[in-house]
Amino acid sequence: MSIPKQTSPKTLDDSFVNHSFSNNAQPSSSNFQHSYQVSTHQIEKQLSSSSSRRSSSRRSSNSSTDSDKFSITSQSSLDEHDHTYPILPTYNSDNKSSSSYFGDGVLNRSNSSSRRTSIISIPGDTKKRILNTLKPRRRSSLPFIHLARRKSSQLIMVFSILVVGLLLVSEVRSHRLRKELWSKAITLNEWDIKYSTLLNKETNLKNFRKEYEFKRRLELKDQIEGKSTVINNVRKRSALELLNSVEEEEQGIWGPEQEEALQIEINNAWPKWWGNPDSEEIGKSPFDHTPNPLRPGQAKRRFMFLTDYNDYLERMNTHTYEIVDAALRHPHLIVDVWGPGWEGYNRSIPLSHNVRNRQNRIARLEQSKEEFDQNQIQKTLEMENKLTIQKKREWISRRFEVTRSPQSESPVLDEGSIEAEWAKPPWSNEYPDECNEQTKFDVVFTISNIFNENDPHVDALDCDTVLIQQLGDCHELRCSYEWYPHANNITVSKYAFELLELFEHDKVKAKYPDWRMGLFGHSPDTGNEWDFYPIPWSERTAKAKVFGYDGSFYPIRTTVTDAIRSIEKDPETLEQSIITRHPHPGYTVSVSSEARQTPLETYELNHEYYETHQKLREDFANGMRQSKICVFDASLERKMIRKYAQAFLSGCVVASDLPTEHEESLSKFIIPLKSTWSIEKINEMLNYYLERDDLLQQMALDGFIWARQHMTTTNKITHLLEMADHYRQGSRGYEFPYGFSMRCRSYWSGDAYRPPWCSEEGYRGLEE
Repeated sequence: MSIPKQTSPKTLDDSFVNHSFSNNAQPSSSNFQHSYQVSTHQIEKQLSSSSSRRSSSRRSSNSSTDSDKFSITSQSSLDEHDHTYPILPTYNSDNKSSSSYFGDGVLNRSNSSSRRTSIISIPGDTKKRILNTLKPRRRSSLPFIHLARRKSSQLIMVFSILVVGLLLVSEVRSHRLRKELWSKAITLNEWDIKYSTLLNKETNLKNFRKEYEFKRRLELKDQIEGKSTVINNVRKRSALELLNSVEEEEQGIWGPEQEEALQIEINNAWPKWWGNPDSEEIGKSPFDHTPNPLRPGQAKRRFMFLTDYNDYLERMNTHTYEIVDAALRHPHLIVDVWGPGWEGYNRSIPLSHNVRNRQNRIARLEQSKEEFDQNQIQKTLEMENKLTIQKKREWISRRFEVTRSPQSESPVLDEGSIEAEWAKPPWSNEYPDECNEQTKFDVVFTISNIFNENDPHVDALDCDTVLIQQLGDCHELRCSYEWYPHANNITVSKYAFELLELFEHDKVKAKYPDWRMGLFGHSPDTGNEWDFYPIPWSERTAKAKVFGYDGSFYPIRTTVTDAIRSIEKDPETLEQSIITRHPHPGYTVSVSSEARQTPLETYELNHEYYETHQKLREDFANGMRQSKICVFDASLERKMIRKYAQAFLSGCVVASDLPTEHEESLSKFIIPLKSTWSIEKINEMLNYYLERDDLLQQMALDGFIWARQHMTTTNKITHLLEMADHYRQGSRGYEFPYGFSMRCRSYWSGDAYRPPWCSEEGYRGLEE
């Protein structure tokens, strides 16, 4: 029987068909039925396997056409010949049902949904087109997964850009933070926290000297052993050399003398920073107050000290110019000293006008100095060029033996064309009246006694300048009328209690109804560490000295001084005195007439007009550093006078009554005295500590460390700058950065004012 040719577009290849029907034999009915059953079983198995992987909608294999029978016959015939031949499905995308053919004419209709075209275009229906676009090609539980696959590279790039951008932003922020932290010295004011790692080292003399002794003995041992080794290694020696070596070995033996010398060295051992900080061998201590460095882009501030020229010449107390010296060393400041009596000050115009004139004068001086420096540089370059030309001509003459005419001689260099130093231009009274932004003052600092209370020329400063007035020593309550209520922005007092007792808000408002509240702050007395510094304990020649003026205002000094005067009358008992007296220089200084007739324009370090004051300062500091104990008192007002800071910085142990400031700190390293004690009681207390020299030395070290941290004038300047910042930020009221109390005291005045809660008994009414 002939086999009709299939017209289906998808059939098995011709080789497969030819192989299946190569016999051209007509099958019998029984064989055909058997073959049909076998083929049907295999096809159903194949369809079942294909259906389970694709879809649930399929057509039954029983609905076959006549061509199907031929295909089944072919399959049966194929099984008879080769049962291992694979069944290869082919897919027809032209039909909607995606018909599959196995063999030549065997049709398999299976689910074609998984092979359908991914985009079905529906003209005019934009919504369906977008939905079909977002519809996944394969089954997925995640929405829009096919869009992510199609746009994966773009999405990865966008995500990478975002990540890199975030990293850059975080890096910039962290860089700024690190820069700020680098430029900011983070300090802890708590004593135990800041120095917890040092308390058992250099701050504890006992432990420090034990460690020093251990290291020193090791050094000496190495020296002795090394010396012996060198001697023993010499092989060929004469008799004289041998004798010398024996003597050297005997000298190298450790004996009582060497041990005694070592103990003296150990007992006099101090930390390397115990001494003058200006010397190269010592330098600063680890406890010194150091101002934080300027922030990036922050300029130095201009700081004016408004002082009186006569005060500069005559005042024995060098307090003001110790502050000036500290300000000149401060890394944040450009300092000027000026005021009434100095060259250029005009007493007939307001204070604010004078300050503006000074600003413009400084601008003129700086411009003149800059022009001078530029001219000097230009002249120096011209001089160097002339010298170079001259040297070249001389070399050519020597090299080629050229005879030079007198007209061709090198020009004579005028060395006088370069000026030795800059000369200030003369003062002019025609300076512009407006503010100079480049040279305006940030802070003007003044003390009492500069102007009278009712001086009409004292007015508020302009040009965004903050005026700070410092008060103190309010004897006879005079601070209340030395104060400038309508001019100053900030009022500071050396003694905290004065601010609340004399400048309580309601009191001031009642006296000055138009007055507006400013800022009040406590700024204690301080000292300079390069003026007041310690020396080794063994070099101190005095056991105890009393410092300061005596009188009824200073009870302890009066008791001690009276006892010294009585002893001086009997020279035999002078040696038995424990306390000696440092001479008081008085309260005025004589000056030459030339200094008054030709006033200076500003303060100059080490100027001849100030030599007397420098000598007084040096003499007072030497007296303190040469004594083990410094005796004075806090006066009737129980105030922490400047001698406390100066003595601590000098390494001198203070013996006095306890002032009402820094009480907790001071009680740890001062020898407590009472104002009512007799000289015998005072001597007994001093002897107790002098007999315990180790304790006395430790107290001296503790006081020195505390003063270097809190009581230097550099720290005072920093505090004044901080207060100026607070005022500009809107702060008003009272600032007390240090501890104090308001216990009973008595002002030195005619009616001896006392706080109302104090007793009326006795001349002080203090707790005794």
